[in-house]
Amino acid sequence: MKSCSVRCDLHLHTNVSDGDFSVDYVVGREKSLGLDVISVTDHDTVDGVARAVELGSSLGMVVVPGVELSTMDDREVHMLGYNVDYTDKKFIGELKDLREMRRKRNAMMLEKLKEFGIDVSEADMLAVACGTTVGRAHIAKAMVKKGYCQSMNQAFDEYLGFGKKAYVKEKRISPEEGIALILRYGGTPVLAHPYSLEMDDETADVFVGRLAAAGLRGIESEYFSHTISDKEKYGRLADKYRLIRTGGSDFHRETPDAQRQKFACFDSACLTELKIDAEKI
Repeated sequence: MKSCSVRCDLHLHTNVSDGDFSVDYVVGREKSLGLDVISVTDHDTVDGVARAVELGSSLGMVVVPGVELSTMDDREVHMLGYNVDYTDKKFIGELKDLREMRRKRNAMMLEKLKEFGIDVSEADMLAVACGTTVGRAHIAKAMVKKGYCQSMNQAFDEYLGFGKKAYVKEKRISPEEGIALILRYGGTPVLAHPYSLEMDDETADVFVGRLAAAGLRGIESEYFSHTISDKEKYGRLADKYRLIRTGGSDFHRETPDAQRQKFACFDSACLTELKIDAEKI
């Protein structure tokens, strides 16, 4: 059974990757919302985790060490890793290799943008970045700053999103390799925001089964932006393949939507898998 004595958000981004705010801001924000357990899951980096854990402890919150890996199948697949050993130098080195793949893609996308009369340089990207991981969000910010787009959403919808004008599908690790990477460093691999895969029921079933066979431990079925139908669909697949159900906001920046879901509650199987002791919260 779910226990709402433990309020969780297990998917948060900071400006260490593509979020707008510092680790301190994000952790403090979640505390002000009354949350008990959070996870900072920046893209291809754990550079903000130590500070998040330290600050969370001082505020009486549990911070689950996390990361979000970008992998590639026939489409982009994001893999969350919880309780990874964020101090392991080999792990940090492997994440650096992933960011180098991202850097090469950035360069290719900047070249492709020039075909549409959009001149954004690497320097323009770095000028709007604060942290370790630099990617499409920073290209979008630079496009807005230079007046090529009115918003980041426009930049993604027209140019940077999957299959759009300037999107580049470059070499990345596969979802199975992402799962193996997380497991190698003691983590729990969870399929992130599965609605974004845009799979019909049959395709999703085959895909999740494939990943479960590779060691997947959970699905972010309770992703805050999922519809009720999405949650039911991926909840059924979690049950079928004996995976835990997780969820989070995927927070990057403040939005005017006051009705947006602020936390989720999970059953004991999820809390146990993620090493969350509800009795101590």
